[in-house]
Amino acid sequence: MLTFKFQRIGKKKQAHFRLIIQEKSKNPKSNVLEILGWYNPRSKAKEFKTERIQYWLAKGAEATPTVHNLFIDAGLIQDGKVKTVRMSKKRAAKLEADKKAEVLKTETLPENKTEEVKPVEEIKEAVVEETKSAEAEEVKEAPAEEIKKK
Repeated sequence: MLTFKFQRIGKKKQAHFRLIIQEKSKNPKSNVLEILGWYNPRSKAKEFKTERIQYWLAKGAEATPTVHNLFIDAGLIQDGKVKTVRMSKKRAAKLEADKKAEVLKTETLPENKTEEVKPVEEIKEAVVEETKSAEAEEVKEAPAEEIKKK
């Protein structure tokens, strides 16, 4: 399958790219079928042979995601932009785990809501009654201990 690719040219840290058409599986540094233009990402300058690009598009050639987005900006293709950065496997696994955790939370949430929740006042009254009864038991035991000591 033929694809539009960028071939890196230029000095170190001053990259310029040639727009080429080549077999998809070939290395961009190897022999090319045709040079179709150039692109300078630093100055955003570009020059394309639009007639030849339209010819190859009609033949069924595809573009890499970056070249595809550049063609859209140049008006050669009427389509939506393609995401060029891929998500790592590690990050994808983490996002999937987070989604599963959210699903579990939403599933368990309705079950908790069906249980009756006691009002705070009733709980406070129950705690106060328990503490009063515990204090009363302590008070009852205290005199008996004092009697034994004497």
